[in-house]
Amino acid sequence: MNQKNRDLPAYPIKFNDQFGQLVILGGMTKLELVAMTLFNARMNEICYYEDINYTKKSIKEAYDMAELFCSYIEDKSENESKIIS
Repeated sequence: MNQKNRDLPAYPIKFNDQFGQLVILGGMTKLELVAMTLFNARMNEICYYEDINYTKKSIKEAYDMAELFCSYIEDKSENESKIIS
């Protein structure tokens, strides 16, 4: 299973259960966190939330930009690891 960094939990919760085993609970992925942050920044620029079509378009744009951001980070990490090895 080759899971990408963007699909990992942004803020995982780690704790030990009653048997001492490590339990990790996920939540929002890193991609979703970046998209939400970008969407929030976009909506703060424009104080007009009433147009639902504009809001839907802004959500899609936020996810597209988040995809680009996460892809850039993954490519950068791969290139840096190639330099070391």
